[in-house]
Amino acid sequence: MFFSNIKGHKKNIEFLKKIVEDGNLSSSFLFLGPSGVGKKIVALEFARYILSYKSNDLYSKSIDEESVRMFERGVHPDFLLVDLAYQAGILGEDEEEQKSIKIDTIRSLIKFAYLAPSFSEKKMIIIDDADRMTVEAQNAILKTLEEPPSSTIIILIASNQNLLLPTIISRCNVIKFSRLSHNEVMDILIEKGFEFKKAELLSSISNGSVYLAMRYSEIIDMLSSDVKYGMLLPFIISSKISKRPDLKEFLLMLLNFINSYIYFGIKKGSISMEDGFSLIKENKRYLDYLRHNVNYRLILELSLYKFLKVFNYFKKGVGV
Repeated sequence: MFFSNIKGHKKNIEFLKKIVEDGNLSSSFLFLGPSGVGKKIVALEFARYILSYKSNDLYSKSIDEESVRMFERGVHPDFLLVDLAYQAGILGEDEEEQKSIKIDTIRSLIKFAYLAPSFSEKKMIIIDDADRMTVEAQNAILKTLEEPPSSTIIILIASNQNLLLPTIISRCNVIKFSRLSHNEVMDILIEKGFEFKKAELLSSISNGSVYLAMRYSEIIDMLSSDVKYGMLLPFIISSKISKRPDLKEFLLMLLNFINSYIYFGIKKGSISMEDGFSLIKENKRYLDYLRHNVNYRLILELSLYKFLKVFNYFKKGVGV
């Protein structure tokens, strides 16, 4: 019933199930690993499992079906998901404006943490993108991690350990997540409705991350939808997206996509090593431009033009 639909992370899942069944739960966890490999999915399922698990006595353990239904409807009174969308709601701001998790958001979390459970035996709090907490926010939650309420469990999800205070990490039971396999990513994409050929391509270039696969799919779709513009395509796309608030992040994603696709092309034999590594060298220069905030639109146009020319995109398409 629990964890059965999750791809990969079998050892982590078995460990989490066992500590619940044995009653050896820590008060705080840190789910640490690359973006897009399923940390949040596992954390949500772990929370659902704990909130629904009833230990009536030493010999009788059962699942509360009403707790399961409430969690699935998003109305469980003992569960809190803290992320940028939650922060936007409590601050009355647009979600697009949220760049970091602020101290006021953590103060709201702390109030929830110290309330007694109203339905389940435990309260569960998940902080998604915990590495986006400001230093002030991290310091604010530190005492709660050091002296946690006995009925509350907090799960932090993070991709970049270096952005977390060492004292935060030391207070948590750290569960490390690895990248998904090629087949696991492919299975997930096919379940999401991707055609086999496109799922195979995306799973080959996404480095074990479903998140990257989905973002790379957006880039491929963008290129494919505007192919009618021919050699004007880089400039048409540049014009369309140059005003995006996340332009710098999009450019970084695009350059990473190009590099991943180059390695895929070299491996597949559709591009020579000479052409491929020449383009990778170019992209390193564009990444340096990006770090120094050189004209983003110029970087976009140059990188797209070189990529599409080398891969003969206008005749062959991007591998799908």
